[in-house]
Amino acid sequence: MLLAPMNDQAKLSEMQIEESWKRFHQQLLAFIRQRVDQEHDAEDILSVVFLRLLQKGDDITNLRAWLYRSTRNAIIDYYRTKKQQEPIEQHESFAEPSREEDEYMACCIQQLVQFLPERDRLALVAISEGQSQEFYAAEQGLSSSGARSRIQRARQRVREAFVQYCRPERDVCGSIIRVNPIGLDCSDGSCGG
Repeated sequence: MLLAPMNDQAKLSEMQIEESWKRFHQQLLAFIRQRVDQEHDAEDILSVVFLRLLQKGDDITNLRAWLYRSTRNAIIDYYRTKKQQEPIEQHESFAEPSREEDEYMACCIQQLVQFLPERDRLALVAISEGQSQEFYAAEQGLSSSGARSRIQRARQRVREAFVQYCRPERDVCGSIIRVNPIGLDCSDGSCGG
């Protein structure tokens, strides 16, 4: 039995929805199974589609097209939800840097700081030793904004040199997990250049 075309004002009756279930159930389930691995997930997605049909029930001019579009959207929603629920530790490329790696990175950075122009190096050393930007500015005879610019410029130079000379490896989240320095000697932990 074919469903009568629906106009904008019509609402699907329970009987029409039941007929739609009988008519499209197997086709839609096969469509979903081609895109979803788990049988129970496929059944759940199909239930969501027909629940949406029951809730919507009006403004449907082409039922078959609406069902397939709604099914595709439900599959997309399924994968979005699944991706959000997946713990990040399941990613094989996710790793915490070891204490040794942290020390190694710190050693690389210390060596890079030594190659900065003196005024940039002194700015970073002062800040890393706990001096406030205001105190550093007063000590150097700079305005607050001048000191902030010098510190930002020095940090940017260290970042650029770090990428160039330490060649950091990142995990899927973008965190640095390992460095592979070229032209720096951090192997003995002495941080000597």
